[in-house]
Amino acid sequence: PVDHLFGSTIFNTEIENMNNGNLIMAAPDAGGAKRANSYAKRLDVGLALCHKHRKKANEIAEMTVIGDVAGKDVVLVDDMIDTAGTLTTAADPFME
Repeated sequence: PVDHLFGSTIFNTEIENMNNGNLIMAAPDAGGAKRANSYAKRLDVGLALCHKHRKKANEIAEMTVIGDVAGKDVVLVDDMIDTAGTLTTAADPFME
């Protein structure tokens, strides 16, 4: 038997408190898109995604932001994080 622990019970309130009207939820890849979309709907904010292109396994060649994040407070969420490589790499184009 496995129990799935959902961080949303804690994070929903924290993210709501961060929302000053300039918030947008984002996912670093397709895996986190469903979760980011759930937060965006619940908080009634926009959604942005990253398209990740790999030239070989475990090496990200390029990340492209899909959505307008200019001047926004971006909250990146993902479905699973082990080394945080994808998450930290995705943060760069969102900050540019």
